[in-house]
Amino acid sequence: MATDLEPWNGATLLRRLQENLTVDQPYIDLSIHAVWALLQRRGRILQQDTRLTASMLESIDALLDNGRVSPRSRKELEQVYFAGQVAQQENSEHLRLGRSGDA
Repeated sequence: MATDLEPWNGATLLRRLQENLTVDQPYIDLSIHAVWALLQRRGRILQQDTRLTASMLESIDALLDNGRVSPRSRKELEQVYFAGQVAQQENSEHLRLGRSGDA
C-alpha cells in the first residue's frame, strides 16, 4: 500500500501526464490511468492549479469525443472530468464569495 507523500503535491507530474493526453499517443490508456491514479491520491491539484485543470478538461473533451479509448479508460476519464468540473465550480464559488466579502 502506498504511503502518504506529504510535501509532494504532484502538480509537475500531472502537467506532464496531461501533455500526453492526445489521441495519437500510443499508450493513451496507460496515461489516462496514471492521471486517474494520481488524482485519487492528490485530487487537490485540480483546485490549486486552475489553468492546468482547464487544459486537462479540454484534453479530456477531445479524447471522449474521439472514442478511441478503452471502456475502462473512458470511465476513468469521465471521473477525472467530473472532478475537474467540481474543482472549477469550487474555485469560482470561492472567488465569488471572496469578492463579495471585500465589498
